[in-house]
Amino acid sequence: MPHGFRIALPELLTFEAIVVILTVGKVNVVLFAIYRPGSQLVSKAFFQELTSILENIMLLSDHVILLGDLNVHVERNDNVNAKLLSNVFDMFSMQNVIKEPTHMHGGTLDLVVPVINMPVTRVRVYPSGVISDHSLVSFCLPKVCSPVLKVKKTVRTWKRVDENHLLTLINGSPGMAHLLSVVRLKNIKYSRIFWSAQVMMLRQLF
Repeated sequence: MPHGFRIALPELLTFEAIVVILTVGKVNVVLFAIYRPGSQLVSKAFFQELTSILENIMLLSDHVILLGDLNVHVERNDNVNAKLLSNVFDMFSMQNVIKEPTHMHGGTLDLVVPVINMPVTRVRVYPSGVISDHSLVSFCLPKVCSPVLKVKKTVRTWKRVDENHLLTLINGSPGMAHLLSVVRLKNIKYSRIFWSAQVMMLRQLF
């Protein structure tokens, strides 16, 4: 079952954020949820803090997703802040997948930005003005868990083995006399190899 924990962040002045690591199998997925108040002007400090957090969480996993309400009009090609935000994403090989308005008055303000090697699927932007003035955005994560290795094992039911019968077979085996002669000659190295072969043959009988 997946499990996760929250990562402590330093005090941030330009936005609110939560970073959570979800562990699925042996793979860590880092979710970086962010809210930047629209009432505040986009400042240089915002991009500095955002870059600093990304630099640190990128060390935690190859699977990172930034998501939330950044209140930056990324749909405007002539918007300086949108270009600066795009440069930050490019720096960390991340790409926004939300391409439609997410606010009742227009504007793509709510983003889902995974690293390029972790494409998300079934991205859906629900109508705004229903729950709030922003749209609900949903998406599915790819299956990033490590493949389960299946190992087939054959276990011998030793409790059913007749010990007396086994000892009789060992003492009467053609290799026993040869083994004793080899041991008497102190050729222990080859006696082990020979005995292993004899055991393999006896094993087929049980």
